[in-house]
Amino acid sequence: MQEKKSLIKERLKTILKDRIFISLVLGGLFLNMIVFAIAILFINFDQSAFILHYNVFFGIDKINFEFDKNPIELFLVPIGSVIIWLINLIIAFFLYLTSLREQLQYVEANKDIADKEGGGEKSIEKELYPKIFGAYSLLVSALIIAVVIGIYIVAVIMVNK
Repeated sequence: MQEKKSLIKERLKTILKDRIFISLVLGGLFLNMIVFAIAILFINFDQSAFILHYNVFFGIDKINFEFDKNPIELFLVPIGSVIIWLINLIIAFFLYLTSLREQLQYVEANKDIADKEGGGEKSIEKELYPKIFGAYSLLVSALIIAVVIGIYIVAVIMVNK
């Protein structure tokens, strides 16, 4: 049991040392917080009617007529962005942990070969890049979604000015 706890701590330390992973996680969190801050600071909540969607072809096609009483409809899209960020974070975290576990198993199984050849760890890194790249890709996609939602919020604010 103690061995398992130390292994988990070691893996978490490895993840915390990965600057790319941590910067993508913190970037997604920061962008989602910025989107909420923009929505709260720049929207006039005293309006009775609020345009939620504007289409170039059809014009205004979604209006909340009781915005002063129920503004939650505006926050559904940013909440969706946070949910997508959390799901991608969890999947990316498990992908990263899986790649670390496979790396440890490979190193333990081929310890003698790596010692003789001097550089066996480079081959395992090439094999694990797809999983780590997958974790990074999930976090980048969450960042892109947060940026798009931010653009949506700014556009909704501009349409309602």
